[in-house]
Amino acid sequence: MQLLVAQARQASVKPTTLLRDAALAYFKQQFLLPPQLEDILLGLLQETRRIGTNLNQIAAKANALQRTTWGELHRARKIISGLDERLRELEALLTSLRPAG
Repeated sequence: MQLLVAQARQASVKPTTLLRDAALAYFKQQFLLPPQLEDILLGLLQETRRIGTNLNQIAAKANALQRTTWGELHRARKIISGLDERLRELEALLTSLRPAG
């Protein structure tokens, strides 16, 4: 019971609400994530989409002109580096969610 109360407090909800949400998530075969973790994952998803959009714009311009400038290549490398960093963050986050043992 103490664990339920502590987890509910951390999620800023009543214990009965957390219990109901957990039961429904179980029946729907979904995951119940803490709000702050959900915010982090949504932020990573949005940033990843922006990075993909930027890379698409660079690729479209390079294809249209049949050439690229040093600046465009530098920008693409910077974007890819940012994507790589976000993916490492996501990997660490997902690793931390795995049960111990």
